[in-house]
Amino acid sequence: MDRRLAFGAGLAVGGVALAVLAIWLARAGLEPPDGGQAATSPVALTLLPDDNPRGQPAPALAEPPATEETRAEEECPTYFGALLSLRDGAPIAGGTIRVEEPECAATIRSEAAGRFSWRPERFTGEALRARSEADGFVPAWHRLIPGVENRVALAPAARFRVHVTDARTGLPVPGACVRTVLHLVDEPEAAGLTDERGMLEADVPWAFERLEVDAEGYEMGYGPGSCAAADREARVALDPAVLLKIVVSDEQGAPVADPRFTVDPPGRSITAEAAERWEGRPVYSVRCRRWSRVTVAADGYASQAVDAGAAGAAPVEVRLARGFTLLLIVVSDGGVPLPAEVALSEEAIVKDPPLASYQCLVQADAAGLVRLAGLGRGGQYVLTVRAPKHLERDVEFSASAERDEETLRIVLAQADKSVLAGRVVDRESGAGIGGARVAVTGTSGLFAVTGDDGAFACPVPAEGGQLHVRKPEYCPAAVSVAEASANGGVIVLSRGASIQGSVVDQTGRPVPCARVTCGETSDYSDQHDVVADIRGLFEISGLGGSLYCLGATAPWNTKHVASVNARPGDRVRLEVWQGADLRVRVLCGAGATPRWTLYVAEFADGGETWRAFKPTAGLDEQRVIAPAGECWIKVRAEGCATVIRRVVLEAGTSSRLDVALAAGSRVEVRLREAQDGAALAGAVVRMDLRVADGVRTVNVAFAETDAEGVATFRLADGVYQAAARTADGREASRLLAVNGDAKVEIDL
Repeated sequence: MDRRLAFGAGLAVGGVALAVLAIWLARAGLEPPDGGQAATSPVALTLLPDDNPRGQPAPALAEPPATEETRAEEECPTYFGALLSLRDGAPIAGGTIRVEEPECAATIRSEAAGRFSWRPERFTGEALRARSEADGFVPAWHRLIPGVENRVALAPAARFRVHVTDARTGLPVPGACVRTVLHLVDEPEAAGLTDERGMLEADVPWAFERLEVDAEGYEMGYGPGSCAAADREARVALDPAVLLKIVVSDEQGAPVADPRFTVDPPGRSITAEAAERWEGRPVYSVRCRRWSRVTVAADGYASQAVDAGAAGAAPVEVRLARGFTLLLIVVSDGGVPLPAEVALSEEAIVKDPPLASYQCLVQADAAGLVRLAGLGRGGQYVLTVRAPKHLERDVEFSASAERDEETLRIVLAQADKSVLAGRVVDRESGAGIGGARVAVTGTSGLFAVTGDDGAFACPVPAEGGQLHVRKPEYCPAAVSVAEASANGGVIVLSRGASIQGSVVDQTGRPVPCARVTCGETSDYSDQHDVVADIRGLFEISGLGGSLYCLGATAPWNTKHVASVNARPGDRVRLEVWQGADLRVRVLCGAGATPRWTLYVAEFADGGETWRAFKPTAGLDEQRVIAPAGECWIKVRAEGCATVIRRVVLEAGTSSRLDVALAAGSRVEVRLREAQDGAALAGAVVRMDLRVADGVRTVNVAFAETDAEGVATFRLADGVYQAAARTADGREASRLLAVNGDAKVEIDL
């Protein structure tokens, strides 16, 4: 998958979370621009017809004014906000915000109160990618959203030293890229490269979640966060990457000339040398990480992917099928070529063996032309086509199994043909609500921000659509364009209630920057996600439901309270326990890695809860944040015995656990009627392993008896308790020691 798709989605989600965080970091409350009055987007002011007095119902679907000046106002909303310190929420004066979009670049400076405001000459998108920096702080990437307060938080810088070595030889690894990961920013920040001694000393955020170390020829390495590392120093040992040998052939087994290889992650093309031959065909050696996928492509062929977990002594043969080429022509409904962005993804993502789905993001040229080569013949694809000022369109496409090439013409409808003018008002007082955001659902750039009196003029599709209206402290509203038009453009919002609270650890100390989720318990339609401030305090506003379920997670912490129910107006206390970074790897010998599931036990309030993690098919490692102290790990895999492990973890540290998978013993439990010996079908048998002092048990598996009353298990050696329960509620149990295949009978 092209990393730009995931990158773009991650930026959008991360930017919203960062804005929410910054609001709480600056609880002292900074004045908005323009003398303390509520800031308004020019969109809401300029799109109203001249003959329509402010505050009066406007014609529902009026044509936008034709003047160039007014259109410029429509296309250029204001981006404003404040630059704040992540430590205490203090404003940062003299900071720099650099907007780095291809067609919209600018440098903005923050004022004495940390405030900034900027209006571009032209509007190219709803959110803009930016990088903020200031003396004494670590730079950070984020998104700027127009028409709303953007409070950007920067982490104070602190000196940190990292030593990177080869885990096999102990020698230093020069040129390794070290990144700090903080879940409050959009992407990991590169601290720098290690020198010839394998060392790096650099300024990093004063608090971060973990280190990521990336070096050519090595697996990705992880180090502890600043809250866990002693003396601001960490050591990271890297495991050598695997060597995947590939033979590239066509469907008849003949070698394919000049194949190309792309390793993902990290998503880069590499040059592989054919240093040996196998059955008369060249063997290409690709050095990659064991959880990577290598995509093989060649001119005239459909690309194919192979999992790096298949690496072994023998080469892996990849057979490429003849490819299909799709030529796209993107135009507007007026026939004008559009330099659109086209995302292509394959519908059949799940394959056997599992392979990466074909996915790419390409830009059309000035003539609106896009050439997509190397598609699978007969494949089902989805094309998502986007262009500024036009409606996004999804097109399903089937690649021909007979032809080599096909041309497809895609027409995008213009999105700015109509304007909905109206007001957003308070349900109780009837007064206009300033600063409310009115946006067309499922579009980019079709939105407006209300003025001081609640007036707005929002561009809408000619065929209508759905509007989403949101304003802090109010319950969000969804209304169709037709409904709003019939009501004279008036949209009513109800003032919502709020839930306040704090996040603390097991000692009662505040947990800063914890992520708090909140959902209405009846149908979970009203969802909220906020970030606590540096003091662990949070507030969720705009709640219109009666009962909500809240939970919290934080860096280097595990979720201790599964959920807390609260009503609007309540004040809650969420408790999380500090955890440890644990990487679990399964060892399967020379065979392929089976599908497996990792379970991590959490013990709280006298009970136990198992969290399940399902790694991507073919991968043999899973990383989790596990509870500190005594921790129980359970691994279930297809065709293997369930493995139980007890580990003791130190809070804030990184650990690794290798689990060897084996077939185990086949144990059959037969249930019979005690009176006549008849088989009991449909009963449930639970198998628990006795651990520790022989008193505690850990569940291994469940199984249902078949028509002959038999439930079959794959078990490792140990002492087990088999507990059976029939449909009519009868129960019985029995202890058994397993050290080989066995058959057990239980009478009920």
